[in-house]
Amino acid sequence: MSGRSRQRPRRKAVERLARRKAYHARRVRDAAHKLTTKLATTRSEIHVEDLRLRNMTASAAGTVVEPGKNVGQKAGLNRSLLAQAHGQTVRLLAYKCERSGARLIFKNPAHTSQECAECHHIAPENRPSQSVFRCVKCGHTDNADHNAARVVLMRPAAGRPWLCARKA
Repeated sequence: MSGRSRQRPRRKAVERLARRKAYHARRVRDAAHKLTTKLATTRSEIHVEDLRLRNMTASAAGTVVEPGKNVGQKAGLNRSLLAQAHGQTVRLLAYKCERSGARLIFKNPAHTSQECAECHHIAPENRPSQSVFRCVKCGHTDNADHNAARVVLMRPAAGRPWLCARKA
């Protein structure tokens, strides 16, 4: 068997994988377009965390002198952060809010998952698990995502001062 004939099945497999990835990317983009269109046309204000994904997804590899720690774990976290397509969703929201007249307001994301929406106490102990929020100061209990959304909503605008003006 020549080298050329052994490469053909691999090339076909690579092409199939590329088609599958492109299909998945189109599905994600379509879902993002549908979600952002619905949000921009049904809401007058949309509050989002001003996440710096470039900083958040930086490599943990380190250097030869000081090698990084938990590099594999950090790589997995980076993949999951980027798979969420947060940046793409915010970009779509920005231009759709501008078109529809809704206001897009960026908020400071620092400690939103650890801050209590009732008493504003910040502590890592407020998150006993991924999905549960329980304030150690006032005893407030809630779903962690719901509590963080309430915290984001209450915060003043920060970060990029990108407020799309409301049309009269």
